[in-house]
Amino acid sequence: MEGTQALLTGTVAEAVIADRAYDAGEWVIEPLQQAGKQGLSYSAACKIIDRYEQGGMAALAPKTRR
Repeated sequence: MEGTQALLTGTVAEAVIADRAYDAGEWVIEPLQQAGKQGLSYSAACKIIDRYEQGGMAALAPKTRR
């Protein structure tokens, strides 16, 4: 069993942090989302943690463009 199939088979997690490779979207993130799971790349997770550490929970709110 390889790749996404290993993550999807028997995984009860609602979210999975995946490696940010050039093909992660096609091979990992999209299949996870189709299976009803949230896929999050490692770099995106680090950005969320950094924002939280810098500004508390308010920093996690989506930023809007002006």
